[in-house]
Amino acid sequence: MQERSTSPEACAGARLLHLSLAVDDLSAAEAFLARTLGYRRTFGANGLGEAIGRLTGAAGLDCDLVQMVRPGDDAVLELVAFRPPPPRGPAPPAHLAFGVADLDAALEQMRAAGARALGEVVSFAEGRAVYLAIPGGATIELEEIGGEGAP
Repeated sequence: MQERSTSPEACAGARLLHLSLAVDDLSAAEAFLARTLGYRRTFGANGLGEAIGRLTGAAGLDCDLVQMVRPGDDAVLELVAFRPPPPRGPAPPAHLAFGVADLDAALEQMRAAGARALGEVVSFAEGRAVYLAIPGGATIELEEIGGEGAP
């Protein structure tokens, strides 16, 4: 088989439309992200079985989803609850990272809203970071920006 030449021209006009995160409980994840990070729903759909089955090639898969935005961000966040839920390993399959000025204060706010640290706060040259399991079954990372050791 002859390898085809690839170049970025075909996708030169491509732009990121949304970021998607699988969750176990759509309502809990949506409420948590609205309460703690100011996200608001812009779209929602339930029972997308036929379409998601064709899109993923996984017959029998079903899902509900919501899309959310927050003031000051251009990115659309899509939360998807698959049925049956995908199997999970010891490491989170994906996460969203949020930069915060005060990691300790942000971590306390997240804990008060029902999140739990997956491990411990770790220091990097850029700053400290921690992974959190949030209500609804997703993982987020808080990363301190502008703190000690940050550029």
